[in-house]
Amino acid sequence: MQTTPEFNITELSVHDFKKLLTDIKDKASFEASLLKQVELNSHFWSYLLIYDCIVNDGTMELSGKFIEDVLEPEGQTWNNPFRFDSVEVFDEQVSLADLVLNYLEMEFEEVQTERKKRILYIAAFGSYLYFSLKEFSNVEDLESSDFAGYLASNDHTMVTNGEDVFDKHSMGDDWIVTMADEWLMYCGFDTSDYEGECGVHLVNTEFREFSIDYNRMAEDIIAQFA
Repeated sequence: MQTTPEFNITELSVHDFKKLLTDIKDKASFEASLLKQVELNSHFWSYLLIYDCIVNDGTMELSGKFIEDVLEPEGQTWNNPFRFDSVEVFDEQVSLADLVLNYLEMEFEEVQTERKKRILYIAAFGSYLYFSLKEFSNVEDLESSDFAGYLASNDHTMVTNGEDVFDKHSMGDDWIVTMADEWLMYCGFDTSDYEGECGVHLVNTEFREFSIDYNRMAEDIIAQFA
């Protein structure tokens, strides 16, 4: 009988993990291994979200069960390591991309050049993003326009003191923007569904214009999670 090859999620990029999901031979054993690995490496909870989106038709079968059994047993949300207070973003004017670096005690140069650290960073970003959407949607005095600025604040200039190192050194596209967009999609909010001109103030109060309507996305996120 054919079996799915052994895998180690800490060594799989999101791209590699998605590729692995196309060749699952034994769904039950794969899920058991995946859950065990996420329990040992909780930053990779976001991989359960990807798994559910691709394999379980977006039902959150595994990712939701992990929340109930491990991250928030008996509804104890304060035990969830991915929940954080909105003041860490808005009062400190720090983007999620930068906040996750701080949580992991990493520098941007490390995730830029070291593959394994980038894999961990991207996985952790997805986990923190999902729970921040749920948490921030229920902050009573948080305006949807501020929420929109939070969503739009994830690019590499927010973690490099405003320096556009990708353009300066001809390094190609900003992978942090791509990362944030992909995780928003797995959270249920595909940026391709929100095309349109939009101007927002980022978490550092800088005003920018986008071709993605983050204001409308923020309203939809609040409507879903509030």
